[in-house]
Amino acid sequence: MIELARTQVQLAAPASAVFAFISDLRNFGQWFPEVLEIKAQHPGGEPGPSAHYRERVRLLMGRERAVDIRVVAFENGQRLVTEGALQPVRPRMEIEVHPSAQGCELHWNMHSRNGGWTMRLLAPLARRMMRQRAEQAMHKLQQRFGAPA
Repeated sequence: MIELARTQVQLAAPASAVFAFISDLRNFGQWFPEVLEIKAQHPGGEPGPSAHYRERVRLLMGRERAVDIRVVAFENGQRLVTEGALQPVRPRMEIEVHPSAQGCELHWNMHSRNGGWTMRLLAPLARRMMRQRAEQAMHKLQQRFGAPA
């Protein structure tokens, strides 16, 4: 796997509240840039193991693409891992939420599951784009949940 971006943020809200919001990927567009729409494709639409979503996302140069996303690991209140079918990136997003004295700490990572030469060539551009989006996402989460004093 190729790491594209890694960041973390301190939030003033309890870990349980933050995890409930971010693990429901129907909320993804509210905090992650360039997600235009996301809909649950599984019965009931609730977050959890084996949840499946269809995301419409804006890529480079304004192009839009529909991407299937599946939850591949889910530890309620703590950890969420998704994998997307977007080629050639084949993204893997990992989120962990840990309680802290003043709320919680959220760790966010994005990887490419494609280690081939095409992705190695695209990696610098993908890293720059994902790091910018990650910074914006963490800022939006701090606006929603507050930052510890």
